[in-house]
Amino acid sequence: RRDGCLAYDHKDYVSAFELNMRTACAGDKPSQAIIARMYLLGQGIARDDYAGYGWIALAAEIKFGDFTSLSRKIEGALKPLQLAHAQAGAAELRKNYGWAATNMSCRGESRHGAYIIDSVVCTPPRAGGGMVLWPRWLGGGAKESTHQRA
Repeated sequence: RRDGCLAYDHKDYVSAFELNMRTACAGDKPSQAIIARMYLLGQGIARDDYAGYGWIALAAEIKFGDFTSLSRKIEGALKPLQLAHAQAGAAELRKNYGWAATNMSCRGESRHGAYIIDSVVCTPPRAGGGMVLWPRWLGGGAKESTHQRA
């Protein structure tokens, strides 16, 4: 995730999108939130509010305040048919990249030693590996590619 964050900080959005997508599809919640932001702002990928909602809803599985707050704000801005469409896309993402699919372990953490949870730390399963599907973004189109998780 570090390389994806560095690319994002340096405004290399194309590289940041690809690097964060890899860890997002492995179940890393902060990476999923970054992918959501990139979709919502059109950074490194064409703007897509439905995809942005799907990824932030997926990140919100951990119930981290920043993720759930944005997810709820988007839900509140959508009309009923739009919301149904967005939630169907989020359910598909959850099926492929949610906790149940990736076995990623995530927890809230305080970076400053206070009682306020201000970051999320995710670690992959220690044994068993498994397979995940992650989209490979080439020229704006998605192609599914299977990669072995470490």
